[in-house]
Amino acid sequence: MSETKFENVTELDAVNVNNGTEKLDEIKDEETPEIEAKRVEKKYTTSFKVESYFNTLVHILNGAVACFMTLYLIREVMNDWPGTNDTFPLHAFFTTVGYQLFMAEAILVFYAPNSWTYFLSHKTKKHLHWILQLIGAIFIIFGNVWISVIRTTPHFATVHSITGLISMILLGITMLQGVWAYFAFDLRAYMKPIQSKFLHNIHSLLCFVIGMISLIFGYRMGADHGTFDTIEMEYALITIAVVTTVFSVVGAVKSGLRYLNKIE
Repeated sequence: MSETKFENVTELDAVNVNNGTEKLDEIKDEETPEIEAKRVEKKYTTSFKVESYFNTLVHILNGAVACFMTLYLIREVMNDWPGTNDTFPLHAFFTTVGYQLFMAEAILVFYAPNSWTYFLSHKTKKHLHWILQLIGAIFIIFGNVWISVIRTTPHFATVHSITGLISMILLGITMLQGVWAYFAFDLRAYMKPIQSKFLHNIHSLLCFVIGMISLIFGYRMGADHGTFDTIEMEYALITIAVVTTVFSVVGAVKSGLRYLNKIE
């Protein structure tokens, strides 16, 4: 008799559990489309799509400049290099690719509408960011050290060289702050993570923008030395530098303002 009652109770509990599970599943099924719809609506707004289109354009332009500088270096190596001005091709190639491609892409990694990283986790983005920034830093440092050591002409006598030097100093600060920001949580006893991230953000922006300004003046100097076949090519590179700089820093500026608001 007791066994029968026990079996009945067990069966009744099982029915209740199953009914409860089914009701819970029904509630989830009803709510999930609404939640997903809200996520899609929030993530794929018109402004998000427009920013995504411009972001894709920036990637294309960055790649185009990198390809152009690679072809330029190959042409110089095959035709005129080494020569009396043999330091310029390598300097131009490494610094341009360092800033225009690797540094720009490192900044864009955290940009929400960024076409090739928006689906990645924040942890993966952090790894991509420091890897791209490190490669860019190596390119920039090598390009600048190369021309500084090999050339015998006066250094830091032009706007191009002075802005390049300032950007190099900021690059060193940025890399050190980047290491601190990467381990910000472990070092929170010495500085709040939000503060270290803000400092890294602002110095990275200054380093990149001033570096791109240096590139623009470098294009002008290159044109004076007959680097480009046509004046249209010079103007195209300058225009691309301005456009990509503006659209590359949009996301970083937004992040910097968020950090600043949280600090306050």
